[in-house]
Amino acid sequence: TRKADLFDHLAWQIRLSSITPEEEQVALLIIGNLDEDGYFKMPAVEGEAEDAAPRDPLVRVAFETGVGIELAEKVLHKVQALDPIGVAARDLRECLLLQVRAMNADTPEIVGIIERHLRHLESKNYGAIAKDLKISVEEVVKAVKVISRLEPKPGRAYSGDEAQYITPDVYVHKMGDKY
Repeated sequence: TRKADLFDHLAWQIRLSSITPEEEQVALLIIGNLDEDGYFKMPAVEGEAEDAAPRDPLVRVAFETGVGIELAEKVLHKVQALDPIGVAARDLRECLLLQVRAMNADTPEIVGIIERHLRHLESKNYGAIAKDLKISVEEVVKAVKVISRLEPKPGRAYSGDEAQYITPDVYVHKMGDKY
């Protein structure tokens, strides 16, 4: 599968970085739990209710590797700095923030829209965004242009979602008024 490609791509970068064996173990657990879009998600533990409040997957990584939450967080930030930028984010908001920070485009307007107005952004309610952030609609539009160039699914380039072509077994042709 192509899912392994994202894991391999990230693992290769981890091995090239200056990282301790303990940090490498944490990093490999994190990248082993990325979904096809590149988001950091941990599967539910046996006995854990499916509808339980979603926990930060970092807590589980710290528990499973026996490291402190501070070290797990430090390693997560190292993984999030790898290519593709935005990978290992826990949600869309974090993914977009990682990308604007990497581009040095993290202006107060752009960060404000990402942190507090993704719903308004989705519905193109620029008036509500402008009013809340106390900026003009033109400034909102300018910020939205930057945000629209970001990749909401950083793992997409490594997923196996390629077009599958189907070849029919039989062709039916019309000749005159008969098939």
